[in-house]
Amino acid sequence: DFGVAIWFRMESISEKEPAKLVHVLSPCGAGTEISILSLESDKAASVIAVTVYDAGHTNVERAIVNNCVLVPRVWYHLAVRHTRSRLKGVFSLSARQQISVFLDGILMLTEPLKFPGVACAEQDVASRPKSFFPSLQLNTQNTSQV
Repeated sequence: DFGVAIWFRMESISEKEPAKLVHVLSPCGAGTEISILSLESDKAASVIAVTVYDAGHTNVERAIVNNCVLVPRVWYHLAVRHTRSRLKGVFSLSARQQISVFLDGILMLTEPLKFPGVACAEQDVASRPKSFFPSLQLNTQNTSQV
């Protein structure tokens, strides 16, 4: 499962490039992005989009929250929950992978959205950094003195 809650305020809306609020990707390029898209009908307003990428961006799926229009210079609280069913086989009525989007505490969207495929090829795994904190050096020598 994946969940995130953030406060945000937009000063202006870009017509060309979506504003990325959250962008979480694996080293292979798989992950989730939460962004703000401007409306084509009204350039002063925008909507929320949740995009899921598979490794290598081979498969991209997007859920757009159309029933809320965001305007500049207003604070919003956004919560996104991406869940999947824990039950397999006969006990599960469906493969429930879904996204729920809350804006200011109100459920705005619940719809099926698959989880990103995060499997990396062996060469991708070998090229990954060994630590998320490359400047942090681990001391493996025994420094205790008797």
